[in-house]
Parts: sequence; structure tokens; C-alpha cells
Amino acid sequence: MAGEEANVAVAAMVVALVALLVTSGDLDNRSEPISRRKEQKAKSAQSIIPKSMFVGDGVHHTGLPHNAFRNPRSWFSSPAITYRRRSWDFMPPEIIRPFASSTVGDIIAIAHRLGMGWIDLRPEEGSMRAEGGGLTFTSTTVRGLGILLQFNSSHHVRHQKIEAWRHFTIPCEEADALGFGIVKVCERYLLLSDLILDDEGDCVQEILRDLSMDRELIERFCNNVPQRGLQGLGDLMSLAAPFMPVRGLRVRNIMKIHRDFCPSHFNCWEGFHVFELRLEKLYQRGECSEQMAHLRAEFQRMKDTWKEHWTNQVQDSSEGNKVPEGYLEELQSLWDETSNYLRDSARTGGFGSSVASLISGHIFQAIEDPEMVDKADQDEGKHKEFGEGLNKSHSWRTAARMHLYIDRIPMIVQFVQGRDNIDLTMHEMFEDSLLIDAWWTLIFKAMCWHRAHYMIKGKTRGYGGIPVNSKFHNSKLPVYIV
Repeated sequence: MAGEEANVAVAAMVVALVALLVTSGDLDNRSEPISRRKEQKAKSAQSIIPKSMFVGDGVHHTGLPHNAFRNPRSWFSSPAITYRRRSWDFMPPEIIRPFASSTVGDIIAIAHRLGMGWIDLRPEEGSMRAEGGGLTFTSTTVRGLGILLQFNSSHHVRHQKIEAWRHFTIPCEEADALGFGIVKVCERYLLLSDLILDDEGDCVQEILRDLSMDRELIERFCNNVPQRGLQGLGDLMSLAAPFMPVRGLRVRNIMKIHRDFCPSHFNCWEGFHVFELRLEKLYQRGECSEQMAHLRAEFQRMKDTWKEHWTNQVQDSSEGNKVPEGYLEELQSLWDETSNYLRDSARTGGFGSSVASLISGHIFQAIEDPEMVDKADQDEGKHKEFGEGLNKSHSWRTAARMHLYIDRIPMIVQFVQGRDNIDLTMHEMFEDSLLIDAWWTLIFKAMCWHRAHYMIKGKTRGYGGIPVNSKFHNSKLPVYIV
């Protein structure tokens, strides 16, 4: 009996072994077409994905092809696909298929790049919702997993591609940071830390303290914010922020950084008009330095070449990205040129941090500006020259502010000299002329910045969406996408 049981066991083992060999052979035969299909997919992916997405030199990058330049660029970025095997041993029972994963910080930035505003943003509670341009992000919370995000589009991209493109924002890290209320300072010589403009906390006071404003002025300014808004900080953004548009792409929309953010005078038609008018008068009187004469010539060249875009301010957010080819490249060249002049002047002129002090001095005048204009309003007859060249559709007050800025250049220079302890006995005339040239150059640079960027209008960041707190910037909280 024992022998018969042994024979049955041996027979069963033989049958199992034969079945295993047959199955293995069948799997080997099937694995060949599977691997062939993977190779075909890889080849097809290589044929539709460009070899390089961005190329550039230093910090600048462009969307133009790598072979579009006479000299090779110093770097380029390429897309890549990584195949990763996932384990399902510990997945929650509610999950029936794998999901793509991302982070809260990246999802918020992507939504802003698509021109969407946040209707609800409480990722710590599992609630996220964004809308804009016919696109929506909605979230649910899955037990044992976290936030599950779903992306929907209400139109066909084939028919709405150009219309949706008008609302895109500049695809770069510095522009992304604006959506979180953060202005990345562009140059080290400015000696400023990144500017954080949250709707919460005392961020404005921190910025003004960083600019060396005294306590009394800070308190007076912050008390007037509800009535006047953040006067002067619009100027500060254009003076300190980097040039963001990507060469080869005609996109210049950026997010509004604060609900009380006031437009800059350097972005208004009146500001451009007064800048040109006052510079021309100095030139006619023979009071222009070589640098100021150069700025006058460049201003006139841009006006002659790009008149419709150079002097007129964009009014409609859907028109922000409608710029002619070559316009942004011209603006970046001028921005680079003025930046290099200021950097070289700060280094070779021997006054080190005075460019940063010039910015502080200008913001000091901008904060005092509403009171100065109020006084000018009371006796407008004494300031008839402020209305020169204006018509009924233009703002006398905006032009007056720009005139007052220029009239108070000596006070700005005095502010810089007092802050940086410049030796006036040896270099008074030299330093005065150098600082005045630097001020005119700084303002021209800010004008170029404004013409290259269009801040999306609305009470808060995004198209009517709620503001995004800076704490979510680069947040690594995981998000899964359907």
C-alpha cells in the first residue's frame, strides 16, 4: 500500500513538472512579442518627443531649437521617460488601478501656468479645486492614500488651443513663485532677500524694514494700505524681479501677487510720456550725460519700432500674450544691457551697495508720493506743466507722480549718500552724476520689465481665485491624479 502511494506521488510530481515546463515555454514565446511592442513604443515616443525642450546660456533659457544659433549654447534640457515598476502589496482596497503622483506645490504651479484660479485650496484637509479657461481641477480624499485629483476640460483642444494659450502664464520657476506671493530678487548686488507678499502676517513691514525704512514711516504706510493700496511696491517688483519670458515663446502673463497691489507708474502711458518728455528737455538743454543720451536714443528707437506695444499699456488679460515676434527679444536685450550697466557701475564706481540704496530711496519717495500729490492737487495751478502733452483720457495725477519722482532725484541721491557714507569731499560731483545716471537707467530697466510682463488682473492671484499662501511653495505633500 505504501508502495502504491509512493508511485502516485511520483506520477503527480512528473505531471506537475511537465506542466511547469510547458507553461514556461509558452511564457517565453509570449515574452518576445511583448518586448517587441515595448521597443516599438519606445521608438514611437522618440519620434514624437523633441530632442530638446529648452536651450540657453547661463541663467537665460529659450524655446528656440538648438540649431537656431550661430554659436552652440552652453546647456540644453531634454525630456525623458522613466519606466518604474510599482508594488501593489499594500495598496488600499478602494484602489483598483495605479495613479500618477505629484506634489501640492507642483500642482498649484501647473494650474497657474494654465491660467487657472483656486476656488478652494486646503490640501491639509484634502480639499483642492481650481477653474479657468475651460479647465478644472477637483479633489477627493481616499482613505489610506490621500488626495486624489481629477483634471477635466470642457472643450476640445483642437478647436480651443489658441484661445486657451492666451491665458497661459510664463513657464519658469520665477513666474511660478509669483503665484505663491514670492518675488525672486534677480541680482546679488541689490542686497535684497526674496520678497514675500502674503495676505497674512506682517510681510509688508518685513519688506520695508529690509529697505531700511524707519518705524514711523512703516506704521503710517501700513495704516494707509486699506485706502491707498500698496503704493510703491509695484515699482519695487519691476526694479528687483528677474526678466521672466522664455525666448522663442510669446508668453508674458504673470500672476497678480497681492490683492492690494497697485499698478506701477512705470507701466502707465503717463509714466512713459513724462520719462520721455523730461529726458528730452534735459537733452535739449545740453544737460544729458552720455548714458542718459543713450537711454533717450533707445527709448525713441523702441517707440518708432514698436509704437503700439511700447507706449500703450495692455488692458485685457486675453491680450497679454498677443505680442509680435521679436518684441520680447528686444526687451530682454535692453533689460540685459541696463542690468550689466548697473552691475558694472556698482563694481567699478566704488559705491558698492548704492544701487540697492537707490531702490530704497525711490520706494521711500513712492511711499511719500500720495501726500505729495495731494498737496499738488490743492494748488494745481502751480503745476500746470504736469499736464503737458495730456488729454482728457489721461490721468493728471499719474503724470504728476512721475514728475515729482524726477523733481526729487536730488533727494534720492542725498538719501543714497547718507545711507552709504559716500565721501562727498572727494567724489561729490562724480558720485552725483553717477548716481543720477544709475537712477535713469534703473527706471528705464523697470519700464522694459513692465512691457515684457503682463500682470493678470483681478482682486487676488489667479482669475478671480483665492490667494495662495507662500507656505505651499515647493510643498512636497503628495497628490495622486486620476
